[in-house]
Amino acid sequence: MKQILVYIAIFTATILNGQSIKGLVKSSSNDSIPFAQIELVNVDKKETENATYANENGVFELGFTESDQF
Repeated sequence: MKQILVYIAIFTATILNGQSIKGLVKSSSNDSIPFAQIELVNVDKKETENATYANENGVFELGFTESDQF
């Protein structure tokens, strides 16, 4: 479920040509997940393009440049 939400966020940000992805990581019981690792992964190359960590409230912002988009 978490992966699906991340993929949707990446897809939406790519279409909108955004410069960052912001979100909240939650568990299946709807609790925030503090300090979760978030990665922007190029599935074709199987490489992590960028990564960050959520804060103590599970909130994250993953910035990227146009050259990071795939």
